[in-house]
Amino acid sequence: MPEIEDMQPITRGELRIELHQFEERFEKKIDAKFDAKFDVFLGALLARIDQLLDARDLRLYAELGRHTRALEEGLAGRIAVVDEKYAHLPDRVARLEDAAPPGKPRP
Repeated sequence: MPEIEDMQPITRGELRIELHQFEERFEKKIDAKFDAKFDVFLGALLARIDQLLDARDLRLYAELGRHTRALEEGLAGRIAVVDEKYAHLPDRVARLEDAAPPGKPRP
C-alpha cells in the first residue's frame, strides 16, 4: 500500500516517465525469465535430438552389419564354387609332372 506522502497528484509527463521505467523493468524481468526457460528448453531439445541420433546410428550400424554378413555369405559361396571346380588340379599337375620326362627345369 502506498504511503501517504506518495499520494500526491502527478502530471501526465511524470506518469509517462514512471510508466516507461516500469515497462523497462518489467521487460527486463520477463526477458530474463524467458531466456532462462528458453535455455532449459533448448538444452532438453538438444539432448533429445542427440538421443534420437544415437538410436538411429545404432540401427544403421546393425543394418549395415546385416548387409555386410549377407554379402560375405554370398561371396563365400561363389569362392567355394571356384575352389571346388579346381580342387582336382593339384593332383593332376603332380601326376603330369611325375609322368614328364626329366629335362630342363622350367624357369
